[in-house]
Amino acid sequence: MAVTLSIQELGAALRARRSEEDLSLKEVEEIINVSAATLSRIERGHTPDTAVIGKLAEWLGVNVTTAGEQASAIRTDADLKNQIAVHLRANKRLSPDVANAIAQSFEAIMQHEIRKAKKTGEDSATTTNKSSPNSHR
Repeated sequence: MAVTLSIQELGAALRARRSEEDLSLKEVEEIINVSAATLSRIERGHTPDTAVIGKLAEWLGVNVTTAGEQASAIRTDADLKNQIAVHLRANKRLSPDVANAIAQSFEAIMQHEIRKAKKTGEDSATTTNKSSPNSHR
């Protein structure tokens, strides 16, 4: 499932993807057929027309919401991880390497906590079954 961004986050996501892939505005222009000048304006916070939003959203692999819509469509752990990664990459104060390291750390912590919760749940189920009078049949 694609990450959902507000239209205001679109410019930051564009800048982050270009930075990750070391692409110029001109190179992105050639890929998605939107002028470098328009892409530059989007990165600076200008709102593009719907055709440009569609092309850019497709290239970024995101959904875009407008004002008044629910900006978050986090339904799964994967959605949450993707949303966090997008926000980290969009943070201008973080280098792409630092943003990726934080995202990977989050993933490791999340997996550890999921395993711990499963183990705790299994231990509880085992203890409950052992103490149940019907479990000794």
